[in-house]
Amino acid sequence: MKALQIGGGASGILIGPEKLDATLDIEGMQSVGGSLGTGSIRVIHNSESLVALCSDIAKFFSEESCGKCTPCRFTTKKISDLLESGKFTLSELESLADYLTDSARCAFGQSASMALLSAIRLCPEEFEEV
Repeated sequence: MKALQIGGGASGILIGPEKLDATLDIEGMQSVGGSLGTGSIRVIHNSESLVALCSDIAKFFSEESCGKCTPCRFTTKKISDLLESGKFTLSELESLADYLTDSARCAFGQSASMALLSAIRLCPEEFEEV
């Protein structure tokens, strides 16, 4: 197992196997930097690419954005395009993801980059190899 995606479905954070002792409750999820959300758990196998996973998640958020706020409408699309193309820098992804989290008007946009940011923290080397 490479990681678990916990808490909020597509917007859930990724944690490594070393944090498997976290309890699936509010306090346990907060202790690993996440939230309980829907209580979902997704197991990510060692063979799965986190870049590909984050690309799929970014595409979902880009397609499902209501489009009412500019940060969500444009930034989710930009992140999705960069991940799909494989032509990005780590700092570029982090900057866009932080901007989206800080600037989107609703929880949808604010949580759209949670998986990406946590994946970068967990396995930055996967995003540098692309």
